[in-house]
Amino acid sequence: MNPATFSILCQISKKRLQSRFFSKNAVTLSSAISQRQTGITSFYTTNRSFSTSTIAYKKGGKAKGKAKNNVEPEAEEEEFDSVGFLRDVEKKYKDSIEVYKKKSSESKSGKTNTKIFDNLSIPLAHNQSAKFTDVAQTTLKGRNLLITLFDPNDSKHVVSAVLGAGLNLNPQVDQKNPQLLKVPLPAPTAEVKIEAVKNLKSVFETFKSSSSKFAFTSIRSDALKELKKLKGGDEVKKIMKNVEDLNKQYNKKLADQFKDLEKSMMQ
Repeated sequence: MNPATFSILCQISKKRLQSRFFSKNAVTLSSAISQRQTGITSFYTTNRSFSTSTIAYKKGGKAKGKAKNNVEPEAEEEEFDSVGFLRDVEKKYKDSIEVYKKKSSESKSGKTNTKIFDNLSIPLAHNQSAKFTDVAQTTLKGRNLLITLFDPNDSKHVVSAVLGAGLNLNPQVDQKNPQLLKVPLPAPTAEVKIEAVKNLKSVFETFKSSSSKFAFTSIRSDALKELKKLKGGDEVKKIMKNVEDLNKQYNKKLADQFKDLEKSMMQ
């Protein structure tokens, strides 16, 4: 091989080697760039904020464990149904009003309440006893309470229990029906009316402010406590104001009902 040909072949081999070197490094560089971009994307994906509604609450508290790069994920949040929440709060007030009507009606009835004997214990033969409702039932007719006995043999035991209850009531056996006891009701005196109003006032205060689940203070307190867990700033304050408005509205209804009952009892 002459010198000229050898020189040409050497140049061709050099170019081929250079081409292979740059091609390999280009692939390596491209791979490195791709991995770097993937890492950056992964970082921002891991650290993005969860979208939240204007009013939201945390679901289940803090998320367990840690995400990549030792960054704790945010707790999951859900939208808060303010309309449904206020509807539920108002239902509690309405239910409380209905229970108050029942309790105040019983208090107003006083001795005319047909359940007045229900908690009495009736002494029976052989040192045994029974609940009043197991041996008799009570109805009202005019100015008399009527006790119907399931067994006429229990007559004297029921009479004894009523007399010993300190109710100032005197049951009498009906001459035509041994299973029936008549309990004449005395005309209400001024003292009796005042005592009845006092009892009614006690019922009113229990529903207005007490530890009872039906008390308006309990309903208001539970609602506000739940709202304090929320995010939302001004929006939450608006819902709190709505709760306060409901509380004021139903307190007025409660007070009006008490005043009407008090007036009717003192007539």
